[in-house]
Amino acid sequence: MKYITLFLVIIYSTTGLTAQSLEKIDSLRQLPLNAEKVDAFFSATIDFLIAGRPEADALVLEGLEMARELDDPVYLGQYHVILSIAAFNEGRFRDSDSLLGVAGAQSLLAGDSVNYNYVQVQRISSLIYAGLYGTAMQRGINLIPELESQRDTGSLMELRMRLTEGAILSNDFERALTYVESAFAHVATYPHYGPYYLNNLRMLRGVIMARTGREAAALDLYAAALVHKDGASDVQNDYTTYLRRAELYLERDDLGAVRRDLDSARVLGDLTHDYWLIDAAWLQKNGRFGEARGVLHRALAMLRDEGVNNGDAESSIYRLLQYDDLSGPQYDTAAHYGKLMVAALDSTIRQTNAATVLDLETQYETREKDRRIATQDTALTAQRRTQNLTYGILGLAALALVGLFFGLRKNRRKNALLAVQNDRNELLLKEIHHRVKNNLETVSSLLELQSASLTDEHAVSAMRAGQSRVRSMGLLHQKLYQGENLAAIEMKDYFTNLAESLEETYEPDDDILITVAMEPLEMDVDTAVPLGLIVNELLTNALKYAFVGAGAGAVTVGLSRVNTNEYRLTVRDDGVGKDFAAGPQGTGFGSRLVELLTRQIGGALTEVNDGGLRTELRFAA
Repeated sequence: MKYITLFLVIIYSTTGLTAQSLEKIDSLRQLPLNAEKVDAFFSATIDFLIAGRPEADALVLEGLEMARELDDPVYLGQYHVILSIAAFNEGRFRDSDSLLGVAGAQSLLAGDSVNYNYVQVQRISSLIYAGLYGTAMQRGINLIPELESQRDTGSLMELRMRLTEGAILSNDFERALTYVESAFAHVATYPHYGPYYLNNLRMLRGVIMARTGREAAALDLYAAALVHKDGASDVQNDYTTYLRRAELYLERDDLGAVRRDLDSARVLGDLTHDYWLIDAAWLQKNGRFGEARGVLHRALAMLRDEGVNNGDAESSIYRLLQYDDLSGPQYDTAAHYGKLMVAALDSTIRQTNAATVLDLETQYETREKDRRIATQDTALTAQRRTQNLTYGILGLAALALVGLFFGLRKNRRKNALLAVQNDRNELLLKEIHHRVKNNLETVSSLLELQSASLTDEHAVSAMRAGQSRVRSMGLLHQKLYQGENLAAIEMKDYFTNLAESLEETYEPDDDILITVAMEPLEMDVDTAVPLGLIVNELLTNALKYAFVGAGAGAVTVGLSRVNTNEYRLTVRDDGVGKDFAAGPQGTGFGSRLVELLTRQIGGALTEVNDGGLRTELRFAA
């Protein structure tokens, strides 16, 4: 047991502890301190930890003192690993990283490279959950060549999965996909790592597919992650896979599939707050608001008991509680939950900013330490040159080389810091778009709930029009944070999703087909926002007025570049056409909004009856 790692310890089994186990501990205490005693005491402590006995914590501290007295680096490292796991489980991620640093140093002293590699990978996890994504990713990338040179395949697989998780948590799905694909290639080279790693990687790749809109691929990967060969099964991975797939089914309103996956997850072990959050959303979609309220309060209590400051989960709970109370007469309570939701969102942003500051402070401290070392080296060089004039020329040359070296090193660090800051700013900007989209969804839900209580048809129509405009802007912000380019929108995909949203809002009685006939085309945000609102108004008018009494019809949307200086937007239907002699139908607000937005982008709008109404907007490129 001399060089056993904790990774191996946790797969040991025990038949239970008896009075003889406590007697063994007492007898070991009577023995003189030596390596055999420390080894036996550690083995007994592990048995108590696996059994979950309350005496285990005290035994860990006692064994740590023995290892210190004997100055045994092997068990000093192992005990610090155990303490780091306890800190991690309590949400003290930076403490966990510090304890793992001590464990790694002791492993080096003991010459235990296997345990040292394991410790370095676990430090990446601690930094990721502490929010220090930049430092964690850089450490992980620097660790890969070292593990590859040692052919430590187990640690390499663990590291690539941790890097994938870190990229997902920071919403960098392109980088996450790169890491998970390299992990797949690696596990194919070492098939003896088999089902555990394959299913874990399939689940992670499924999350990436789901978050980037590739739902069919995500469902296939989740299904594959739940297939176990040779009887091998990872309960934790199965539990997480069921929950992630239930989330996806919930977005698709496949409530039966959501329930099946929740029931499958329930039998696998202890339930976490995210299980209850999905369960509450399912209950609300089934109209069971009273039950959902109790489940949400249970999720909130569990989240706080876990000791992790998860602002995203907390804000989601308050948002569902707010929606729950808006469904009934408790508007004051709904407003209270709304304020708590905003506070939780602010807490998440502050936590992200604080983690960014800590990450930069860590890099700054490292740079300052290197600078002081460089200064001391320069002083020593100057002193030696003064004492020995014979080597003056050589000393000057050495000083010049040292200066050049540290100058280049400083520039590299400065460039690395700027890259980290740029990545962080991009992450924060995506997060802002995400928050704006969520807030616009809340406004849209409020308008929908309000319209449900109205009886006046004109008021209901106005509410629906406002809801469609809010959804149009919310959809645009969703495209921004999901896309790669934060300054531009791919208009074909945006128009397609906008048309689907309008069909859901108005639910026309006639069989109306909306087609987006155009090539993929990107536009800057300043132009895409007014253009999206204009298309929203034109499609809304077509759905409401173009096919009255027709029974069926088609609407076509197109956007193309006429030349290097001009774009052309066309919205055409084969309906009854427009009576230009008559005034605008409805309130006329939509027509005035289109005119204002057309002037905003410097365009010219024309409408003609040509087998229906054809509206054409030309504007400068």
